[in-house]
Amino acid sequence: ACVGPSATSAAVIVPSLWYENCSMTIMESLIHGRPVIASDAGGNPELIENAYNGFVFKAGDVQDLLRVLTELSQSDKLTLSCQAAYSGQKFFSPQAHLKSLFQVYNRLTQLNTKVDFVEQNMNLPTLIKN
Repeated sequence: ACVGPSATSAAVIVPSLWYENCSMTIMESLIHGRPVIASDAGGNPELIENAYNGFVFKAGDVQDLLRVLTELSQSDKLTLSCQAAYSGQKFFSPQAHLKSLFQVYNRLTQLNTKVDFVEQNMNLPTLIKN
């Protein structure tokens, strides 16, 4: 069940200037139903669906951050929080992670030569044999 924004925060701001592939802060915020306001640095925009589970602004641009904060203030906080929680649970929860691992495992177990496949595609023959 979605409980909506907490009394202490309506959103989490991730103003990164540094390129990060997959921000744990963003994933954990979404899992806990906190919309995220993130800079467009690195992989952040791939984790946020604008105006659905948060907002994206141009890294280092204070005016653009102000624009998305204004947009947040005018949005339905309960809907935004519920959508953040939904996307967080769907993509980043431990259950979602295990499900995707099992899907990969099931695909690999259906191959006839699993070790050969890994050796040819991952260049790890010494690790597999040891």
